[in-house]
Amino acid sequence: MIKYLEVHVDDIEKSRIFWSWFLDEVGYCPNAQWDKGFSYNLGECYLSFVQAANLESPEVFHPTLKDLKHIPFGASSANDVELMAQALTSRGVALNKLQQPDESALHAEHCLWFTDLNGLSVEYSTAA
Repeated sequence: MIKYLEVHVDDIEKSRIFWSWFLDEVGYCPNAQWDKGFSYNLGECYLSFVQAANLESPEVFHPTLKDLKHIPFGASSANDVELMAQALTSRGVALNKLQQPDESALHAEHCLWFTDLNGLSVEYSTAA
């Protein structure tokens, strides 16, 4: 089991606005808050977001760097994925991809990919 995940971001206030809403939506609870960060937990596992010290890098998250590729979250149902897509869109968050399986799909998984306000890729999907 993963105990925690710490994510360094280039704008902690943007992260606080977005992730506080999203993590509330998917069942996480506020855990701690400080000037340069905050955390949410689900059971014993928690996510911590911290202001990055080095702001000279033009891209904090880049898919080809040795870094965090994306954070996957599990949805309870296809309906939850659809509702999240609508909620994200209404908040001005662009969806990278919304995948709905067709009848010939090997895995009946509903997947949603989007990017947070600091450029971190997020997946929200059901398990087959």
